[in-house]
Amino acid sequence: MAAIINQILVIILATQIMNGQSIDIYYPFGDLSPNEVDGFGGEYANEIMIITGIVSGENQAGHAGSKGYTTHIIDLQKWKLNGVLQSEKLVVFRPIESNRDFFHEIPKYSIVKLKVFLNEEKNRSVLISGEFILNPESDFIEMKEELQKPVFLKIDNFNHFQLNKDINVFEGNIEWNNEQIRFVIQVEKEAEITDEIKTIKTLLASQTEWKKRVDDYAVKELLPLKNESWLEENEKPWSKERFLKTYKLESIWISKDGQFQFWHEDGDIFWGHSILIEGTIKQGPNYADIPG
Repeated sequence: MAAIINQILVIILATQIMNGQSIDIYYPFGDLSPNEVDGFGGEYANEIMIITGIVSGENQAGHAGSKGYTTHIIDLQKWKLNGVLQSEKLVVFRPIESNRDFFHEIPKYSIVKLKVFLNEEKNRSVLISGEFILNPESDFIEMKEELQKPVFLKIDNFNHFQLNKDINVFEGNIEWNNEQIRFVIQVEKEAEITDEIKTIKTLLASQTEWKKRVDDYAVKELLPLKNESWLEENEKPWSKERFLKTYKLESIWISKDGQFQFWHEDGDIFWGHSILIEGTIKQGPNYADIPG
């Protein structure tokens, strides 16, 4: 019954937005302090602040609180305090009832006016109440339109990388050892990804060598695991050749400081788990796992 009520509330919420009505999104949290709701955000001021902002296009998150509540987490990609546009995005923690389907209650790119407690660094907040702004100022309309535009990254002669705003990564296919492989650049700040681009170029310049290093490390770390713990009953031990022929590279993830992750489909070597090889340009492959 609770799930049905929540679905109805979501439908009503969406209908009210389309009908141009402001919506109260206040949820009381009793004797919980802002620090308890946040958990990691440092010191909070006692003063209640009124802010306006645009909800990020990234996927929203949530986690269970310590006193029988759930915390809905959203980001404001652009926001103003006292009419002044702030330089960093703001994380908003919203305490709500447990076991509630909340991910669609505050849609991406909504323009909102919120009452919050702010931490001292002004990068995290705890929601008290709020409303959707259906007739925002012109600068918020312009910022919203800009945030919704596709974002592309060009690396030399390779295909365009496009920003996946759901998870804040640049994605693009590049030929890797005669196959089209998905490369993913993890983004902290779009203006600061020169190191990640350098890592991609280094890998591509010596593709055959890097493939061999990753394959050799996977065999060294994971083939013994396969033969010791993951054989079917009466199955013969696997050879290096069979292992390498079976697993298949799916994507290469790049992050700062020359870090990389090679993600493989396991071909049922580990019964459907992924095969992950991590490392750095300086150290080479240095970690293997079978997540999933």
